[in-house]
Amino acid sequence: VPIIIYTSIPTKSYYQPQLKPIRKYAIIAVTFSIVFPIFMGIINSELLHAKEYASRINVENSEFTTIKEVDFTKTPIVDRDTTEALGDRVMGQMSDLVSQFNVSDEYTQISYKNSVYRVTPLEYAGFIKWWANREDGIPAYITVDSTNGKASLVRLSDIGLDNLHYVPSAYFNKRLDRHLRFHYPTEIFGSPSFELDEEGHPWYVCTTYTYKGVGAKRSVTGAIFVDPITGESTKYNVKDIPKWADRIYPETLISEEIENYGALQSGFINSIIGQKGVIAPSNGYNYIEKDGDIWLYTGITSVNKDSSNLGFILVNMRTHEAKRINSPGADETSAMKSAQDEVKNYGYESTFPVLVNVNNQPTYLMSLRAPSSSSSKSVIKMYAMVDATDYQKVATV
Repeated sequence: VPIIIYTSIPTKSYYQPQLKPIRKYAIIAVTFSIVFPIFMGIINSELLHAKEYASRINVENSEFTTIKEVDFTKTPIVDRDTTEALGDRVMGQMSDLVSQFNVSDEYTQISYKNSVYRVTPLEYAGFIKWWANREDGIPAYITVDSTNGKASLVRLSDIGLDNLHYVPSAYFNKRLDRHLRFHYPTEIFGSPSFELDEEGHPWYVCTTYTYKGVGAKRSVTGAIFVDPITGESTKYNVKDIPKWADRIYPETLISEEIENYGALQSGFINSIIGQKGVIAPSNGYNYIEKDGDIWLYTGITSVNKDSSNLGFILVNMRTHEAKRINSPGADETSAMKSAQDEVKNYGYESTFPVLVNVNNQPTYLMSLRAPSSSSSKSVIKMYAMVDATDYQKVATV
């Protein structure tokens, strides 16, 4: 005789009361995850902490004579684009390397051997090339003298050093960022920059940071120096950085600090509405060498963007020392156009200028290159000097 078993299927209403608390907590969690960052962003914003943002960098007033008379053996007149072209050219002459390695696009500006250079390492040309060369490592780096454009490929074996192993283009445990994270799991890192000490020994300098607030101000706490040959590293406090190092405070951070300094001296509302005393950095920057250090320089102008500068700000990229030089005159864009007009029959284009001292007169020095449409656009054709106080005074050579 068949046995029939009756079961009751719970209706939807049976589960509904149990789902209500879950929905409630889910709504609370989602709301909190959206509202909390917004709330903390406002709490730590420029609106409520304008003075603190404005004082991220301590800018001291200084005279233009703090910049020494121009020394062309220490003046970086070769721009980055030209440097990259020169580096690629010297690499192309090394048939034993060009098939296995690429030239990194890093090209760090450094003070080196009583002059100024851009330096960059070679890097693995993909995973397969890394696998084939992982035991030997990277055998060379490139230097380009920023005063005369002389490019050299330096083989590490020629200066008595082993090859590079702990680099950004490596894989697994030899990859630089992974290697750093294993040794310093709680540190906040920036992007490592490639530098050389005075003996030509390569290093990766990795700036460390701290943040105040959620997504708010970051400040430099020091740097970790990694030997890419052995993988050994040393952590330095910001006040104990070796003097040969040049790039501890990166360009993006310095530019951000200068913007805050110029805009927020008299409060956030004034930076938007009244704008009394509000200044802004130029649309670009360059480097000068001073006392063995690399200084980032940029012009400062009014927020009206009237093609004139109020002066300049110089920031030491190792120590964070900052100087403001009040020197009214033409902005960099006007000077560049004036230099181009001087040779308009050639159609040359100007690079962003370097600020130099000529007979205690602020002067823009810039390279003139072939037009962008030209295949030789990175070749420097001429140089121009423009009086920073009167941009109609131009000299070319």
